[in-house]
Amino acid sequence: MNLRGFRGHPVNWFPTKAIVLWSALHPFERKGLVQEYLRAAGNSTGLATESVRGHPCPADDSYAGQLRLSDPVYAVRGRASGAVR
Repeated sequence: MNLRGFRGHPVNWFPTKAIVLWSALHPFERKGLVQEYLRAAGNSTGLATESVRGHPCPADDSYAGQLRLSDPVYAVRGRASGAVR
């Protein structure tokens, strides 16, 4: 299984370490970018994207009391199919 996940809240990624395009994209477009990178690498099959959003912020979360909802989680998954080109 080849899985790449990322959270959607800007606090959880470092804009100074991201490519310029990443900060310009909507989170759903970011899933597409990651999926395209995996497709272009040629070593994954059955690529699919998923997102989990809208869950209440758990009481033990460091942002509990500040945020009503947890950060969304976005993922691109697929099966590794061989060596990278």
